[in-house]
Formats: sequence, C-alpha cells, structure tokens
Amino acid sequence: MTQPNREPWEAHVQRVDFRLTYAETEPRVFGPDHMEGPDIPDAFGPPGAQAPGEWYGGSVLDTDDPNVPARDWFAHWAHMAINEAIHEALEWFRVDGKPWLDPHGRHEATIYKYTGELCQLLAELVDPEGLHG
Repeated sequence: MTQPNREPWEAHVQRVDFRLTYAETEPRVFGPDHMEGPDIPDAFGPPGAQAPGEWYGGSVLDTDDPNVPARDWFAHWAHMAINEAIHEALEWFRVDGKPWLDPHGRHEATIYKYTGELCQLLAELVDPEGLHG
C-alpha cells in the first residue's frame, strides 16, 4: 500500500541501486582482439575490490589485410567498448541488492548476441565522411 502523497513508482525506486563505474583513468589500449587498462571496481567483490580492466572482443578482423577499412576497425573496437559498458551496467544495476540481469548468468550468450546486434545498428549510423583513414 502506498503512503499518502506518494507516487506509486516511489515504492519501487527505493529498491533500485546503480553505480556508474566510469571515471578519469588511464585510457584503454586496444589490440586486434582485446582492450586493456587499469583495474575497475568489482561489482561482485567486497567493497573496494578491483577486477582486471581487460575485455576480449571475440571475432577479429583480418590483421594481415591492409585493405580492411578504418571504419571496420573503429566499429570492432566500439563493439568491445560498448559490450564492456553494457556488461558493467548490468552488473551494477541492482534490485533488492542483486543484479537485475546478471551478465554472467544463464542469459550471458543472449546478452552478447543482442549487444552485438545493437553495435551493428549503431555502426550504421556513423557518418563515414566523419571518419578519416
């Protein structure tokens, strides 16, 4: 039952917690199949725990082909960055102290699939005239 002068959604929002983990840190360094950087807060560890700041990007473009356009590499690296961002957001968005959707749980493969589809759609929005190389 809601309290007087209270909006119905207010009872639900009190159950939600979210921590954004972005901060001014050393930049990530991209390789053909991964990115790495400083450790990041660990959503599942004790307070103050850190996790390795690395992400592996799955399928890789042909590193020996000089004809792979820069836009394809940018899309590949953006996919890794967006995938990590969504993964971290899902770890840190909690309801009643638990992840709303655990990116390590039973839907892990589907989350990566949908994130990949989102990245493909976003790459279609990039203005090729704005990319050099």
